[in-house]
Amino acid sequence: MKEFLEEYALDVKKAVISKEVEEEQKRLKSIEKDLSKLIRRNEGFHKDIEKANQAILKAEKNIEDNVIAQEDKRIEIAEQKAALLKVQEKLMAVGKNN
Repeated sequence: MKEFLEEYALDVKKAVISKEVEEEQKRLKSIEKDLSKLIRRNEGFHKDIEKANQAILKAEKNIEDNVIAQEDKRIEIAEQKAALLKVQEKLMAVGKNN
């Protein structure tokens, strides 16, 4: 009978510890899942940064192109002012040489 009780006590102890093992495994799985989520978020942040960097590079190129276009427009304006001045002089000269 004593042997039976000792064996039963060991079985109960094993069952309790097995339950603890299951609980610890569940916690581990939950923590690993949390880590996976954090890794995915981190990858998303890196992608966001890459997209932002690409947008910055594009904006910088657009700024360079815009500066060139502004200079071209300034030249065009100067040429148009010269053309306008010639036509105005021509208008003022009408009738003065008669």
